[in-house]
Amino acid sequence: MPVQVFGKLLRQIEPLAAFRLRNKKWFGIASSTFLVTVPLMKVSVASDALSEMAIGNLLLTILAAIVLHLVYLAFNTLMTTPLGLNVKERKAVIILTSQKTLPVAVTVISFLDDSWNLGIIVIPCILCHLCQLLIDGLFVNKWATMTEEGGTLGLGQVPTADLKAVAAEESA
Repeated sequence: MPVQVFGKLLRQIEPLAAFRLRNKKWFGIASSTFLVTVPLMKVSVASDALSEMAIGNLLLTILAAIVLHLVYLAFNTLMTTPLGLNVKERKAVIILTSQKTLPVAVTVISFLDDSWNLGIIVIPCILCHLCQLLIDGLFVNKWATMTEEGGTLGLGQVPTADLKAVAAEESA
C-alpha cells in the first residue's frame, strides 16, 4: 500500500510529477525488479525441494500452461465477437482477459500457512507467466501487421497495399 501512495503522489504533485517523467525509464526498471524479487524469494526458500523435482513434472506444467492459455485466447476471441469493438480494442481485450498475473498469484499463495511449500507452489505460476508472455508476444507480433477491419474472426487483416508490395517482391 505505501508504494501505491508514493506512486499517486508522484503523479499528483507537480514537482514530483516532472521528476517521475524525467526518470520514467528508471521507475520502470525498479518496478520490474520489485516484481521479480517476490517470486525469487519464494523459490529460493525451496531450492532443495526444487532440485529434487522431476523434469517431467516441469515439462507437464509448461504443456498445461500453454494449453490453458490457448483455451483462454480462443474463448475470449469468441466471446468478444458480439461486443462490436474495433480491431485494436478487441485485440487488447482478448490479450488482457487471457492473461493471469504473476503478482496476484504470488500474493494469494503468500496467504497460505507454513505447512505448504510456497517456493514449490509458486514455480507453476512463474512458468505459466513466462508461457503467457511468449505466446502473447507471438500473437501481438502477428496482429501488429493486421490493421485493417475484417480478416479471420474479425481480428484484422494486412492492408491491401502491403499485400500488393509483398506479391510484387515475391514475383521479382
